[in-house]
Amino acid sequence: MNTTIDLKWRENVMNTNKESHRKKPSSWGRGLAAGGAVLVSSIGSAALANPTLTTLHAFCSSTNSPPGTVPGCADGSYPDGKLHHDRFGNIYGTATLGGLASGVNASSGNGLVFKISPQGTYSVVYSFQGGTDGSVPLGGVVGDPAGNLYGVAGEGGTNGGELGTQGNGVVYKISSNGTQSVLYSFCQNQNLPFPGYPNCSDGSYPYAKLHIDQNGNLYGTTIFGGLETGVGGPPPDSTSAQTGFGNGVVFELSPTGRGNYSYRLLYQFTGITNVDGANPWAGLIADAAGNLYGTTYGGGAPGISNVGNGVVYQLSPGPWGHYNYKVLYQFTGYADGSSPVAPLRFDAYGNLYGATTGGGDAYGLTGNGVVYKLSPQGRESVLHTFTNGSDGGSPSAGLLEDCNGDLYGATNSGGNVSGICATANAAGGCGVVYKISRSGAYSVLYTFTGGNDGGSPNAQLIADSSGNLYGVAGLGGNPGGPEGSAGNGTVYKLSGTGFNASCY
Repeated sequence: MNTTIDLKWRENVMNTNKESHRKKPSSWGRGLAAGGAVLVSSIGSAALANPTLTTLHAFCSSTNSPPGTVPGCADGSYPDGKLHHDRFGNIYGTATLGGLASGVNASSGNGLVFKISPQGTYSVVYSFQGGTDGSVPLGGVVGDPAGNLYGVAGEGGTNGGELGTQGNGVVYKISSNGTQSVLYSFCQNQNLPFPGYPNCSDGSYPYAKLHIDQNGNLYGTTIFGGLETGVGGPPPDSTSAQTGFGNGVVFELSPTGRGNYSYRLLYQFTGITNVDGANPWAGLIADAAGNLYGTTYGGGAPGISNVGNGVVYQLSPGPWGHYNYKVLYQFTGYADGSSPVAPLRFDAYGNLYGATTGGGDAYGLTGNGVVYKLSPQGRESVLHTFTNGSDGGSPSAGLLEDCNGDLYGATNSGGNVSGICATANAAGGCGVVYKISRSGAYSVLYTFTGGNDGGSPNAQLIADSSGNLYGVAGLGGNPGGPEGSAGNGTVYKLSGTGFNASCY
C-alpha cells in the first residue's frame, strides 16, 4: 500500500514529520513505491534472551498544567530522536510537542528538551517558546565535554522562505546551567527565484541530530531550502511530483569565540535525476579522516519512482575548505530499498550499515523497508527485508552495534496490530526492537503493545555499560494531549537482550 507525505505543508510540517514515522513514506505528493529483498535473512522465532521493558517516562503525565502550557502535557509529547547519555548517567532527549502553548505552535505546544537522572527522575531542561528560540525540536541532542547540549528545532526562528510564518528552524545550545541560546536561525539568506516559491538558500527545516567533532564544530542537514531545482523545483503543473521547497543542504557551524559561531554551506542538493539526491532527513556521521556520510530521502536514480528513491553520499574535505561530494549508492526502490531516513553506521572494516523506510519488493508493488550493508566499493547487500508482519516494518531508526558485531534497531510499524496499533498507525502495528546477528540471523527482541510501553519507536537505540538499551517511542503511553487516543509517547529501557557491552 502506498501512502503519501503531503509536502504542501502546514497542514503542517509537523504532520509530515509524524506521518513519516507512522506510515511507509512514499513520494512527495505522488508516492514512492516500496519493494522486496535481495538477500533476505531468516527470521528467528525468539531472541537469545528474555528482554524486559521498563517505561522510564510516559509523556503527558502532568496532573496539573501551569498557565501557558498544553493541558496535561507540560512534560512534553511525541519524543523524537536518539537519546544522549552524559558521563554522569543522565539521559537527555527531545519531545517535539507539548510544553509551552505559545508562538507558532500555540495549540499543540513547541516541544522541549528533557532529562532523566540515573535515579529515574524526569525533569524539563528547556521548553521552547515558539519564537526566535525555535519550535518543534527534532533529532535529539549531542553534548560536549563541558556538559553543554546542542540540537536543532525544525520551526521558529526566521520567518519567510519555504515555511513562511512558521519559521524555518534554528540550531541551539543549552549551556550546563540550562540557558538556551540560538547559534543560527535558518533563512537568513532569502530570495524569490520563482513566483510564489520563496526560498531559503541557506536551508530550511533542520530535522536530524547534529554531529559534533573534537574541535566543537557542528555539522547538520536541512530537509528543505537550498536549490529549487529538480525534485525541489516548482511544479510545472498540478500532476508534477516536484515541490518547490528546495532540496536541502549540508551545513557547518564553527565556534569563533565568546559564544559565537560562523555558518557555512558545505553542499546544496540539486535534486536532479542521477546527480546527487534530495531532501536529507538523516544526520551525518564522520570517519577518522573527516569525511562525512549521510543519506537523502529522495532524488538519485528514478527506479520505481520518477523523483528518485534516495542515495548514500560522502562529503570529503578538500583544499581551501572545499568539500567534494560523491554518491556512493543510489536506491532503486525495488529489492534494495527506498526512502532512507535512518542515519548510517560504520563497522571496523569501513562498511556502512543503514535502514530504509520503503522498498524491499523485487517487483516494486509493495515494500516495508530493508536493513542494508554497503561495502567500501559501493556494493549493497540486503541483510533483512521487512514484511510489516511480526518482524516489523518501515524502520526510521539507525542501527546500534554491540561488541560482538551484532546490530540492534527498531521499526515504526509491524508487530502487534491490535488496539491503538491497528488504528493510530496508518501502516499498521506498533513496531518492534530487533537484532541482526553477525551471522545474519534476524530476531525480534520486543514487540510494542501501544500501551504504557509505547508504540512506534522512531529513533536509534543507545546502550549503557551493562548492556541495557534505551530508546523513545512516539506513540503509546498516556492518551490525551496533542496525540489524543494514540498516546503521547514514552522513554523506555530494554534489559536482557544479550547486548554485549564489554567494549563500552
